Amino acid sequence: FGEKQGCPHLSMWIASILFAIHPIHTEVVASIVGRSDLLCALFYLLSINLYIQATDARYKSKESFACLEKWVVFAASIVAAFCSSLSKELGVTVFGVHIANEVICSFISYSYASSESTKEQKVQL
Repeated sequence: FGEKQGCPHLSMWIASILFAIHPIHTEVVASIVGRSDLLCALFYLLSINLYIQATDARYKSKESFACLEKWVVFAASIVAAFCSSLSKELGVTVFGVHIANEVICSFISYSYASSESTKEQKVQL
């Protein structure tokens, strides 16, 4: 092809340039594309961890420093949730996980409190 037109190695140059720029080497592209999954997972898990720390019973004291620390941890959880949402669409579900966590923990604490009150009533009888 190239030798007949007077350019002896033109076909080799075209083939090598196409081979270099064509995205057949997916391992180079996959690491860039997969970064959003890693960022979403990182911020997702960080948000859940911080939310559990913020709503933990240890942070429910009335001291001003502990109260301030609770709100800082809670704000960091919300920021991590937004970062997870911005990284990938799946990150939006972290807000549902926070709501489900709150509902389940409230239900467990309500059942525990009601079972303790029935135990106290049985002891009094």
